[in-house]
Amino acid sequence: MKRILWGSLAVIFLLAWSLEVWGQETAFWQAPAEAATVGDLIPLTLTSSHQAEYRLVPLQLGREWGPFEVRELSDVSREARGEGWLSRQTVWVTAWQAGVYETPPLTITLSTATGEVVEVTVAGTEVEVASLLTGQGDQLQDIKPPVSLPQPSQLVWFLLGLGLVLLGAGMGLWWYQRQEVSEAAPVVAAADNRPPYGRALAALAAAEGEVPPIEDGEGIDAYYVRIGEIVRRYLISSYMLSGEELTTTDLVAALELRRVDREGTRLVRSFLSELDWVKFANVRPSAEDVAQLPAYGRQVVMTVERILVAAKEKEMDEVVDETAVIETAVIKPDGVDTASAPTSEEE
Repeated sequence: MKRILWGSLAVIFLLAWSLEVWGQETAFWQAPAEAATVGDLIPLTLTSSHQAEYRLVPLQLGREWGPFEVRELSDVSREARGEGWLSRQTVWVTAWQAGVYETPPLTITLSTATGEVVEVTVAGTEVEVASLLTGQGDQLQDIKPPVSLPQPSQLVWFLLGLGLVLLGAGMGLWWYQRQEVSEAAPVVAAADNRPPYGRALAALAAAEGEVPPIEDGEGIDAYYVRIGEIVRRYLISSYMLSGEELTTTDLVAALELRRVDREGTRLVRSFLSELDWVKFANVRPSAEDVAQLPAYGRQVVMTVERILVAAKEKEMDEVVDETAVIETAVIKPDGVDTASAPTSEEE
């Protein structure tokens, strides 16, 4: 009887504790289990549990964050979990010295649609960064003293000089004989005059038939980089952006400044983020994802091209309308009614 009573009390306590936990807003960091090395991109995921009406306000971190250098911030994602919700945002950081570091103190903000704000303090988490030096600790060993080498004999120097002279004479004779042969017309590589749209689709079509096997990890990484460069070159050429070393965030921001609509920027961000996960986070895609990657890139190119063409047509229509207004306008001199002015025939 006592066992049944104590068991009932334990169940009631657990239920009350779970309701109390979901009624509170909490947050914590998730760091990789394995130690990173100096210079690696380290994903730190902020996870917040809260009620459904709350939204996590995206983090705003400077480039220097404690012992870390902030490289990139992901978008905030939401996921229903039991009676509450989980919001996540990943911060990609880099450490340039080996050691065990702790993330700086951080206070996040949760807000509702009515303007209610809740601040939650996030406890720090340890991140281990290993040195690139192995076997000798973290200390560089001193260089060894110079080793004396036997000096070659004079005969070796003589033969070497003679060989150089003969080589020079042979090269001169070859050049002289070549000058006597009639010079062929210079071959000029044909310039690729196709627009960026045509070059991108042709490159994606060529890559579609060269998909590496899923077992080839390095080949998959190189394939994702290749497809990403094709789409990036198209976007940079079409919108005349400066430089090809733009991050995904910088490239999407540049497209927004050039009035690319929300559909286009969302598609570009989603496509480039998928490539970044494979390139920086060592995420292994499935064979189906790899096979469909060129088609995904083609969809991005065709969608952005449609937006670009529509914008140009709109600009042309505005220019034509302004020209028509100017041509039909009548400029009347002061005090003269052009409607009653006599023509040359009436005079």
